Amino acid sequence: MGDWRDEVSLSQAFEDWSYTATDVTVLLVGVMLIRFGWTCWGLFAPHSSLVSVVSILYTFIVGFGFLLLAASSFNTSRHARILAGFVLSVLAFAIVALFLIGSAVPPGPDTILFSRYAVDHYLHTGANPYLLSMTPAWSKYGANPLSVTPTIDGSRVTSFSYPAGALWVFIPQRLLGIPSLGKTTVVVAFTIMTYLVLQSPRQLSLAPIAVVLINRGLINSALGVIDAIWVLPVLVAMAAWARDRWLLAGVAMGVACSMKQQPWIILPFLGLWILLEAHSFREAVTRSLAFGGTTTLVFAAINLPFLLATPVAWMQGVFTPLGSGAELVPQGVGLTLLTTGGVYPLTSTWYAWVVVVTVVVMAWCYIYWFDEVKWVAWFTPMLVLFVHYRALESYFAWFAPIAFYAVLLHAGAAPRPWLPVSLAEVRTRVAGVAE
Repeated sequence: MGDWRDEVSLSQAFEDWSYTATDVTVLLVGVMLIRFGWTCWGLFAPHSSLVSVVSILYTFIVGFGFLLLAASSFNTSRHARILAGFVLSVLAFAIVALFLIGSAVPPGPDTILFSRYAVDHYLHTGANPYLLSMTPAWSKYGANPLSVTPTIDGSRVTSFSYPAGALWVFIPQRLLGIPSLGKTTVVVAFTIMTYLVLQSPRQLSLAPIAVVLINRGLINSALGVIDAIWVLPVLVAMAAWARDRWLLAGVAMGVACSMKQQPWIILPFLGLWILLEAHSFREAVTRSLAFGGTTTLVFAAINLPFLLATPVAWMQGVFTPLGSGAELVPQGVGLTLLTTGGVYPLTSTWYAWVVVVTVVVMAWCYIYWFDEVKWVAWFTPMLVLFVHYRALESYFAWFAPIAFYAVLLHAGAAPRPWLPVSLAEVRTRVAGVAE
């Protein structure tokens, strides 16, 4: 048995917890880089080039180096930003290698395929994507037949099932003639990681990298999971919200809600936040109009061409995940396991009622413990989607960086959110200098 003095010595060794925490983060990121290198090896090996080989070797070398640093006397806490820069350079190199192998990247899920098919037809023929069948996308782009969204009648979803932002965001890449839309999503994912590194306190510079890598955020984005495109504007909205910049927050949320449906669930809880924190009825109305009105206007503007031309087709497409058209097959890792695992043959209606009850209970808890949990509003969709009859893993993965940023903002540990400076702030700063 160990002596009590061993426990005292251990306690003293861990007294500077922030230093130790950074060491542990360095260790974890090193392990994740090694795993990332293996993944890149499998992805790049059939298409080897000097850049891809150097990228893989660089990834492994930095990963091994991080393991050594974590167990050494090197002050990782003081140099955490430099270490984060090394990791970002590794990941940037991997993205360059990904770009160079072109369309050889394996085809992704139907989300990215439908977006590519919609963009190509819109650019070449001006066709309304909500009136097109996406069926030819699989054969045209050589997709894996498993990357489908099945319905209970034995067919599969063949409509463009997302708001129009999932079309517009990929147009620049296609205008450049670059295939495989995963290149846009992986650049956005890298931007998210870089933004959070810059927003983190020095000791936590590596933490957001770990948060994204552990969920395979970069790799999955490269392979066609498009969720990063709505997460980035949500992070901008969070920064604006933290500084009471309601109009900017509304613009960013309008963009996010125009990319995919998940951020829609955030809005009711942000509405509660405004009502619960307002000091007067007038302030509540003003903030609600500034944020909610701007969100609505931006969302409408992005979707307007298709919403006006074919409102029924647009609604059927956008509301497909919510049950519009043929009912989707239950899938996922949440409560739906009761059905998919063969435990109970529960219907989608049953899950819909569970969602309603969950939202009501969450709203009550949010109101009751508002001061303690208000920043949780930004990742409430994770909890709601968990009890929905479709709860795919990809629905949850990108809420991790949102939760990380919420932690920083709640703790006041992100003092420099990147935002345009308002004229009022300029006047205040100039007045301060003059005094």
